[in-house]
Amino acid sequence: MNVQAKIIPFVTYRVTIQFLSPVHVGSGHILDPYEYVTRRDSSGQWLVIFDQAAMLADLPENKRQQFLQLCDRADHVQLRRFFQVEVKPQHERWRITLDQGTFDEIQRNVNNPNRMGEIHLFTRDWQTGSPYLPGSSIKGAIRTAIVDHLLQQLSDETKEQLRQKYKAGPDYTPKSAQFEAEVLGHFQDGRPDLYSDPFKQLAVADAPLPPEAMQIRRVQIVNSRGQGRGAEGILMYRDVVMPWLGTTPVVVETELRWHKRFLSKVMGHKRLPREITPADICRACNAFYRPRYDKEREKFPVPSGGTLSDLPAETETGCLLRLGRHSHFECMTVHPPFSQPPRRGVGQSRTRIDGKTPLGWVYLEFHER
Repeated sequence: MNVQAKIIPFVTYRVTIQFLSPVHVGSGHILDPYEYVTRRDSSGQWLVIFDQAAMLADLPENKRQQFLQLCDRADHVQLRRFFQVEVKPQHERWRITLDQGTFDEIQRNVNNPNRMGEIHLFTRDWQTGSPYLPGSSIKGAIRTAIVDHLLQQLSDETKEQLRQKYKAGPDYTPKSAQFEAEVLGHFQDGRPDLYSDPFKQLAVADAPLPPEAMQIRRVQIVNSRGQGRGAEGILMYRDVVMPWLGTTPVVVETELRWHKRFLSKVMGHKRLPREITPADICRACNAFYRPRYDKEREKFPVPSGGTLSDLPAETETGCLLRLGRHSHFECMTVHPPFSQPPRRGVGQSRTRIDGKTPLGWVYLEFHER
């Protein structure tokens, strides 16, 4: 009882997440054309994920034989057509909205054997299709900013020692886990000690997303002049949060727990090397991401037809983050000389929705309960 009384409880924060641009956090599941069909009805255009086993079970014998013959011939075009016809409403599992342009493009390429028709899904519950923003994605973006912030506070001598130990360059890949552990203070006996990782004190819950905010969109690589490949190029489709689909901006909630008890040695747990408060998070993230936001808007201006919400004013309880795929190298690594640009260079192109709208920007606001 006395031991329990010494434990400092955690502090819970309600965190609101405002999407300033579309966001794609990949689930690792890539839909191929044999897992979905397209549909259009009075409510719009849809990508329908269906239960293939249930569909096959409902086929009459002649249709089942036709399906097996198409599989034996590996006739991909005819298989796509077959599913478009034979998938019925009772076979539907869940659906995602398509914009008009993407719907038309997918329809045009159903009969094209040279188009894979793959679609990269957002993180979702596969059984229900419910989308969510993983807490681990938020925590990872915060971690990058905190590591960079701590690096900037080091003396020039210490920075040089780290640089010599973890040389960056085209012929050397820094050992990022060891490097981060040294900066964060949990590098012990020549390796990271995960039990002492200061990020143990932070727990971020997954944030459910409104299904009506999700849409399948094409993404396109463009250069600083906004030029990219046309329809003849690679067709890349992503399942994204589209902040402006409805009448109001998309704002969702999650929860951050700050476990203060890990900051002292309690019940055999190791003491963490440093404290990371929500105020620390806001300072580090704003210092890291805001200059990148401004620099990108300057080098890659949003063209006519593209959209990016204005950045909220800086406060002590709010911070900017960049999340998910297509966040680009500068927003995913620390400042030079500790960063290692890709071999092909960095900062020469951007991936955007329809070649116009950037991805990945969100704004977090912390509210103590």
